[in-house]
Amino acid sequence: MPVAGAALQQQQPIHWLPVTWTVCLMTIALGITSFIAVNVPESYMDEPFHVPMAQLYCRGELLTWDAKITTFPGLYVIGAAYAWAAQLLLCWTGADLDVTCSGPFLRSVNALLAVATIQVAYAVSMQLRQQRSSSSSSSSSSSSSSSSSRGQQVHLGAAAVALVVGLLPTQLFFAFLFYTDVPSLLFVLLTELLLLRRSTYAAAAAGAAAIGMRQTNAVWVTFLTGAAMLREVLPQPAAAAAAAPASTAPSGSGTASKERQQQRQQQPAKQQKQQQQRGGVLGMLAELQAVLRSAWDRRAALLQAYCLLLVLPVAFVAFVVWNGGITLGDKEAHAPVLHLMQPLYFALFCLAAAGPLLLQPAVLARVRSALSAAPLLCMLCAVCACAAAVVCVQRFSLVHPYLLADNRHYTFYLWRKLFARSGVLRLAAVPAYVAGWGLLLAALAAGGEHWLWRAAFACCCWLSLAPAWLLEFRYFTTAFALAVLHMPVPPVRLSLLVVAGYCCVNAATLWVFARRPYTWGDGSLARFMW
Repeated sequence: MPVAGAALQQQQPIHWLPVTWTVCLMTIALGITSFIAVNVPESYMDEPFHVPMAQLYCRGELLTWDAKITTFPGLYVIGAAYAWAAQLLLCWTGADLDVTCSGPFLRSVNALLAVATIQVAYAVSMQLRQQRSSSSSSSSSSSSSSSSSRGQQVHLGAAAVALVVGLLPTQLFFAFLFYTDVPSLLFVLLTELLLLRRSTYAAAAAGAAAIGMRQTNAVWVTFLTGAAMLREVLPQPAAAAAAAPASTAPSGSGTASKERQQQRQQQPAKQQKQQQQRGGVLGMLAELQAVLRSAWDRRAALLQAYCLLLVLPVAFVAFVVWNGGITLGDKEAHAPVLHLMQPLYFALFCLAAAGPLLLQPAVLARVRSALSAAPLLCMLCAVCACAAAVVCVQRFSLVHPYLLADNRHYTFYLWRKLFARSGVLRLAAVPAYVAGWGLLLAALAAGGEHWLWRAAFACCCWLSLAPAWLLEFRYFTTAFALAVLHMPVPPVRLSLLVVAGYCCVNAATLWVFARRPYTWGDGSLARFMW
């Protein structure tokens, strides 16, 4: 283990933190679930499709399928397993499967998984922090007291970031309904955590579960696999390479194997130094060539380590070809389109949901550094981005019929009150779109992510969002969570400020949902939701 990483692990952890906040979060989550169950006992919105399917799975009727359901049956497998386990645990109370597989009871599985999501996000944040510390210089020394204080800040910072991820209003809202959102994000983050810990076979299982919850997760599982492979082929920093233990060499290797390992580490480092001297686009192309060459040289080891993960996107593409589309059912209403405004809406969403994190000192320092290093290039990129955004606004502002007709969603009012009023208002948001993407990419750069990682992340955002015709904020959750985790760890107070804002929004939206129903046009009871 690198010296810096070992030092981070040796820092005194806050032993009370995981237990205390787990108990608190589970108590709050189950309390809100009970509040929702009392006030909204009936299945709502998509639940009339999801709950009956889960109940069929509870009875073992696995071959029955509702043609209106668009996703894979992962949610129903989890729901049925949860109902069977709960029935066994609660058999002494007389609870049967009709109780544990009822709609209100099935909702509680998402509440528990929401707590697990926060825990996994915390573990991912800690793992990323450890890797960043491992790649930095380990020559500096500090006293035990300052090391302990720094360790506490690391754990508190990771916990605060995990709360930002888990309490995002468009995510937490669906923790109290039987929807796919919570388990979908959980398994994506679990896939990344296992890849960071180099447990590739377990990561493949988590990735398959993530795709089983939502088809677009195939994009993110592929991205996370590529990111893990990129970490394998990128040149190691000198400090980390020098501190790498001899046990990482292949078994049975001698002096010749160690020399070859040193050559593999030194050759990409020399190439990186040469491309940095050349700089600019030519330097990036040279580095890309070096990365591809390194990947080709190590193709056998990479295929052996990541074969199961690489099977997942191949299998998904085969499914899409066989199925004739991405969704299982209701293909007409969810046909893929070219909705290039979706990634721009995502940038606006990031500004609104994580503005303080995008404006933290580390990100602004990165922006200033880029502007001072190449002001003309930055200005040219901004002008081109604005021009492209204008084209997207004019040509690709698609409006789904559901967005115009369903006034139960907040997006209905956002579109009607702002974007639908005039084209001038839509064009006025172009600087915000560009600024959102610029700050987001700067934050990822400040977080230490390689430019290839950032480019792949942006491409996956476009690939996962652009085919969606309907504008729903919950489609942005996975990309947002990954971005937040890979930003620089902000000061704890800043993260808690964001969390406090989230708590206010969550309290308001859940209270309105539960306590302020209204009569819809067809006479049914309607409720406001994301």
